[in-house]
Amino acid sequence: TIATILSKIQEAIENQNSIIKTTTELKAALMKKIFTEGLNGEPLKETEIGKIPKSWEVTTLEKVSQKLKAGGTPKTGNKNFWGGNVPLVKVEDVVNARKYLTKTNLNITEDGLNNSSAYLLPADSILFTMYGTAGEVTINTIPVAPTQNVLGIIKSDTVDTEFLYYALVFSRTNALEKIMDKTIFKHFTLAKAKQLLLPLPLMSEQQEIAKVFSAVDAKIENVKKLTSVKTDLFKSTLNNLMSGEIRVNNITL
Repeated sequence: TIATILSKIQEAIENQNSIIKTTTELKAALMKKIFTEGLNGEPLKETEIGKIPKSWEVTTLEKVSQKLKAGGTPKTGNKNFWGGNVPLVKVEDVVNARKYLTKTNLNITEDGLNNSSAYLLPADSILFTMYGTAGEVTINTIPVAPTQNVLGIIKSDTVDTEFLYYALVFSRTNALEKIMDKTIFKHFTLAKAKQLLLPLPLMSEQQEIAKVFSAVDAKIENVKKLTSVKTDLFKSTLNNLMSGEIRVNNITL
């Protein structure tokens, strides 16, 4: 029957969603363990951000950054500022990007860039949302112009880009809450962002930690892609069955 066919596909989608949920929970637990204990089983020490391995340091976002700067938005009424080749990053772009930002919904022109407080952030930098959905993080794979609600971060030589990404993601569980202004809605200022406390291992351990989390993220992304394919299959099968383009007796489960 049609119901049997669709329920089989729906069951497969639910199984994929269960895998995503379990793997995401595993990642959260793994982040807590690694950012507390490290990878090498060394003795721990008490710090202002809690227990960390003895060889690690506590640093600030400002100290591991060459540049920390929020952007701007060109005047919306000037058509010469919009529709160009410069991707403009809004908060929702960062939220939707997950780990890597490869595109944005809006573009501005060079004139728009030069006649506003917007600036061009080079590829392989980090975007950190300050307002709206504050605390979202992504790595931009293309040069972009952040808006005033998005902090652009060009990292220093003391930190690995992907490690810094994961350290900022982990900061949402504790350190970021301490710098948030919650008077009306949660947000933080550039001045507060500069003082955000982060753990800092040696570069070699940073890179190893980033590899561990990247492997987990790759697993989650692969399952999400498969779930998307099965969801599309469910929709197209439903449409085709209802329209009579395919018949139930022509489908093998």
